Amino acid sequence: MGGLSVIAPPAGDTASRPHRRARRAFLVSNYLILGAASGCGFLTLSLRLVPSVDGFLLILLHALTRVVVEGDGGRGDRREPRHRARALAARLAERGLTVVLTARDAARGEAAAAPLLERGLAVAVRRLDVADAASVAEFAAWLRDDVGGLDILVNNAAVSFNEIDTNSVEHAETVLRTNFYGAKMLTEALLPLFRQSPATSRILNISSQLGLLNKLRDPSLRSLLLDEDRLTESAIEGMVARFLSEVKDGTWSDPGRGWPKVWTDYAVSKLALNAYSRLLARRLQARGQRVSVNCFCPGFTRTDMTKGWGKRTADEVADVGARLALLPPDELPTGTFFRWCTPQLYSKL
Repeated sequence: MGGLSVIAPPAGDTASRPHRRARRAFLVSNYLILGAASGCGFLTLSLRLVPSVDGFLLILLHALTRVVVEGDGGRGDRREPRHRARALAARLAERGLTVVLTARDAARGEAAAAPLLERGLAVAVRRLDVADAASVAEFAAWLRDDVGGLDILVNNAAVSFNEIDTNSVEHAETVLRTNFYGAKMLTEALLPLFRQSPATSRILNISSQLGLLNKLRDPSLRSLLLDEDRLTESAIEGMVARFLSEVKDGTWSDPGRGWPKVWTDYAVSKLALNAYSRLLARRLQARGQRVSVNCFCPGFTRTDMTKGWGKRTADEVADVGARLALLPPDELPTGTFFRWCTPQLYSKL
């Protein structure tokens, strides 16, 4: 992914600056769609660019069913808002945006939306299961027929069945199906629906530094993922299939296999997502399509998946996520991995 790119987080009024800046740059009347898988999920954001001062953002947020982790809950004062998707929705709704909340379980979606509604924010609920091809197809059809398309897609999917200090691969297939295949399936389903505009459509994949290539200890796989001539969707899926095969026969942890040591199944899912993002950025560029594709690692965040442990709150991550989602066209790269370090964001392969 691209070269070094430094973007300092906004100072002062972080809740309002990204939207003010976006409207000044785009003259927007917007549809903003946020979607997700269980837990941290997928966010889909659509920004419709038309010359209008009275713009609005329609946000579709899916992912507020809880992540499938035993003992869901926090520890003491670590019980904070943990859903990055919900926090980002709140940031945007606080600016007067309209929010549609989706979840696999509509009742849970309504429960998740309740606190936002109590604050007077405009929120609605819609069902979506991103791990289900039929559900994704139904959602894409609704987006096409009822909304008319999208301009920004943020894939925020992440599930893990590990405790902070464990490394089980018992649920590796589910982790890969959600974190990689789910993100890819939703992205490919929505690609034909991206509207072409001077402001450039954008895809932002929420990833992890656990998926950086330096975590992969197999030189041949690392070389494959670095080689632009050999990197293909088949190669990426072949790597995933090899890992799952070794999980099944119990050889994944044998000396010399070279898989990441920490949260191995989760790390492999993010390795695959990062590689797919880089490949997709190159594919869209070659076709002349004005769609940027980038990844963002928010760092160790206090979510249900981390059992409330972490250096940052979901609200802090939402501040930065909102800014990245609404970057002006002249600041928008493609093929870039943004890693949050204090006090800056920078790209790193």
